[in-house]
Amino acid sequence: MLAIKIEALRFALQFPEKLTYENLKHYIHIHTKIRIKAYQEDPELIYELTPDEKTPGFIYYGNQTCFIFIDEACSEPDKTEALLHEFCHFIKHSYRLSYLEKPRKRNELEAENFVYYVAKYHKNCYPLFWFFKQFFSWLGWILLILLLLFTFTQRNENNAAVPTVAEQETKTNTITENIAITETVYITPTGKKYHTQYCEYIRVNGFPVDKSSLPEVYTPCKVCNP
Repeated sequence: MLAIKIEALRFALQFPEKLTYENLKHYIHIHTKIRIKAYQEDPELIYELTPDEKTPGFIYYGNQTCFIFIDEACSEPDKTEALLHEFCHFIKHSYRLSYLEKPRKRNELEAENFVYYVAKYHKNCYPLFWFFKQFFSWLGWILLILLLLFTFTQRNENNAAVPTVAEQETKTNTITENIAITETVYITPTGKKYHTQYCEYIRVNGFPVDKSSLPEVYTPCKVCNP
């Protein structure tokens, strides 16, 4: 019976939807090779397979496909329980859990216990599934909005930071004027030429001055060409 509890818990943890017949049917179609059919689809075959039994569902192993037949005239809870019951037979047969070695009553009892434990475990697991599903859904929307706001803000900052052509020219002219105003040259006490710092004529007695403060009589040196 421990194996049945483990399988029921595993299934409850892998089934994040509300436990209804349609959700369960959809899950089985996607995750297994089982094909679920209604009694009403093939009444002659149903009569051949179960002529004397009135059951809401049963499992049938074909040549290459496994079928679960469900009497869809039953109520929603009965259809859900019947589908879980037959799905347990499929699990046990697939995992070789001594399925063929046990008597039928034992297998039916284990399938009924599987239905009971799935309903019990899913009742505790589904609220957590729902909470995390809603939480991550809202979290995703919040992150998307924040990302869009960040992108929009960065785009505006970049557009504001890019100067126009006129602003660039004005800034360049201002820098050039400032450099020209604060440009330092070197002169000698007796000469009328101004030089750069490394000119050979001012190695001994040259001293720095502001170029803008020089009298007009001073002219640039033809050697260093300041």
